[in-house]
Amino acid sequence: MFGPAPGTLTAAVDALVMSLRLPPRLRTPHRLLFNVGALAITVLPSAFLYFSIAGLDIRSPQYGPLDTFVGPLYLFALCVFLFNSGLVAIAVSVERGLSAFFVWRSQFLWLSASYLASAAIAAILVVFTNTVDLALAGVLLPLVVVSFLAVRTTLGRLDDTNKHLSEVNSLYLSTIETLAMAIDAKDQVTHGHIRRVQRYAVALARSLGVSDERQIRAIEAAALLHDMGKLAIPEFILNKPGKLTTREFSVMKTHAAVGADLLSSIQFPYPVVPIVRHHHENWDGSGYPDGIKGSDIPIGARILSVVDCYDALTSDRPYRPAMTAEEALEILSQRRGKMYDPLIVDAFVREHSRLRAESELQDLPAVILANQVDSPHSGQMQGEPAATQAAPVESLRLLANLAPFPDGSPINTVCRQLVNSIRAIASFDTLAIYVIDDVSSDAVSIYVEGAGGRALSSTRVPIAERMTGWVAAHRTAVWNTDAALDLANAASGVNLALGSSLPLCCGEAMIGVLSLYGRADQEITVAQRRALESLLPTISSALFSALQRPSASIDCTSPAVRAAALTAVDALLAHDRLALDGSHHATVLAISVAPVGSDVNRPVDIDTALAELCSRLSPHLTAQRCVLRITHKQLLLCAFDGTTSDQLASEVILATSARAMHSLVVSWSRIDNPLELQDRVRRMLETTTPEQSRSGADLVH
Repeated sequence: MFGPAPGTLTAAVDALVMSLRLPPRLRTPHRLLFNVGALAITVLPSAFLYFSIAGLDIRSPQYGPLDTFVGPLYLFALCVFLFNSGLVAIAVSVERGLSAFFVWRSQFLWLSASYLASAAIAAILVVFTNTVDLALAGVLLPLVVVSFLAVRTTLGRLDDTNKHLSEVNSLYLSTIETLAMAIDAKDQVTHGHIRRVQRYAVALARSLGVSDERQIRAIEAAALLHDMGKLAIPEFILNKPGKLTTREFSVMKTHAAVGADLLSSIQFPYPVVPIVRHHHENWDGSGYPDGIKGSDIPIGARILSVVDCYDALTSDRPYRPAMTAEEALEILSQRRGKMYDPLIVDAFVREHSRLRAESELQDLPAVILANQVDSPHSGQMQGEPAATQAAPVESLRLLANLAPFPDGSPINTVCRQLVNSIRAIASFDTLAIYVIDDVSSDAVSIYVEGAGGRALSSTRVPIAERMTGWVAAHRTAVWNTDAALDLANAASGVNLALGSSLPLCCGEAMIGVLSLYGRADQEITVAQRRALESLLPTISSALFSALQRPSASIDCTSPAVRAAALTAVDALLAHDRLALDGSHHATVLAISVAPVGSDVNRPVDIDTALAELCSRLSPHLTAQRCVLRITHKQLLLCAFDGTTSDQLASEVILATSARAMHSLVVSWSRIDNPLELQDRVRRMLETTTPEQSRSGADLVH
């Protein structure tokens, strides 16, 4: 009606007004400039084209019948639609990393009808501009309203669809995160590995020019789930430090196919399963599970394999410290064209510094899962000996040997008693006790006994190095790995093949490490492992007390040590119930002591007298006896060798006949029911206060 210039100006003002109504987060200067400029440069050339084809004067156009300009008018509307929607689609594709054609086809194609409808309404207004009346308004208004409602309804449906897709995607990501946490919790050796791999993989994919959002999301999800199959791998294989045997490695290799099979039941909206299945395939076809090679391997799997290897090399392992980034990149370069896609290796080496910086900026908050108690059968290989029934009794004997030492007992005395007690539980040749040096933070051996003593005497192990240093750094026990990790070449000279290390912690403080070394036939069994693990708090407390002062005691008011004592008692009862020979039952006497009379002028040193009684009742005659001092004035005398309660009572009478016992009144009672024993011990532990025990400690002998 007024020509290209006023029309373009009107369109620009319209775009500005609409842009100012956007949410604040979208009302940025570059968006305002783009919206106004894109519409202006779209309308102006289209308008000139329209006037040229229609043969109209751009200064004062005169319109005749509709058939003289309807064709150029629809061409004008089509040009405005194509140019405007195309520019916006390109802008969205650049901002979000999507295909411009995909954006245009899915988001803008359906808007073409509204452009043509608007052109039709404009044509009627132009033709009847001099005769506009209520009748014409009545005809046009419904068309305008219908057009508006149609666009609004379509936009609403599109918005609902996008929200639904967002919710579904959020659900998938939540599921993926949950599965990833389950994998991370089980695989203690590679804790945190999958999240680092995810950040590297996504960043590398974008740097390689992968722009398909579905492929990016697939890589993002697969990076978290690529080790899904490890949930089906036995923990003793998964967390074994050192080299796996041939049979163990064949089991480990199944995790890629198992993970893909598990995930195939989930209808992912992007191709996750092929990436998970093939992330251990090699470029030359030597990988697993299918042995495919070259470009037949999905691009996501090829990217994942490179970053997976890099993160593994730059992470601490029990059998070696973490490599430097330069050393890891050198290994990747050596495997270029053999195990890994050459182009991906080159891109990773080239972009490594930037990718590393970006991944650190995108660091995810760690999620801590509670440690779960292993199943009684977890980690037990087929053919492994069943749990020995003697282990619970020996656990109690270990507690018996952790009695308070006389004042001035050196640390060596404590360590020697620990070694003697642990030998009754586990099979090994050499034992080394390390403590953490507060100055250097090294693990320093303070006591060594066995064939490897010369090699380990006064050894310093840096934190995170060798087997012992790795355990000190990660506070995670390792079992039956290669003894040479600690002993190096000396291992073969003393015929030591296996090594196990346990962290010694007191509360949050790292005290040291207990390392056991044995011959090839001295493997730590599952039963021995559980007995040792249940007593770690007790061992740690004994060592900590010995390091702090000459006299050592076990504080049962500490929840951790109380739990260890209760575990030992429960094991005692379990041993009684599970005994194969019914004649081997537990005979238990509950012994109580009190001073003779109440004369305050005759103070009685109950601790000294009771220590004497304990020594007289100590299980030095048989391996099937133990004495537990539960509280300040209460003992339990336990026998598993068929001794009757009358015989035990006779031993108590004999022990109390000594002159040192004359200042005490000793009484006892037989406990026939194992549940009664359990309840009595628990009541004793739960009701004893620090004031009722010496130096605020409940003592377990």
